[in-house]
Amino acid sequence: MRSSRWRAPTAPSGLTATVGKFGGIVLGWKASTDSGSGVKSYYIYRNAALIGTTTTLSFTDTSGVDGALHTYGVTAVDQVGNESGLSNSVTITYVASSKGGGNKRKR
Repeated sequence: MRSSRWRAPTAPSGLTATVGKFGGIVLGWKASTDSGSGVKSYYIYRNAALIGTTTTLSFTDTSGVDGALHTYGVTAVDQVGNESGLSNSVTITYVASSKGGGNKRKR
């Protein structure tokens, strides 16, 4: 019988994606659990490619392609390197970061 230290964490759940206040995509999810060494970090995937890591339950993607549909997923990684299965996926149209000083009025 394998020890629990060899088991991967549970997959993150409840992944959501929203357009950030200043552009980009803000992801949020519910924590994973790991009965062995504990969750160390989360890997963020966009269109099946790893784009970042975080130790928190949110991540802002500021490097997508403006106007393109992107599909995101998150996995958890424990202290010994075991990676969970993928969370639920979400698909959203990427909005580039705002540039400039807000609304401009003609005088």
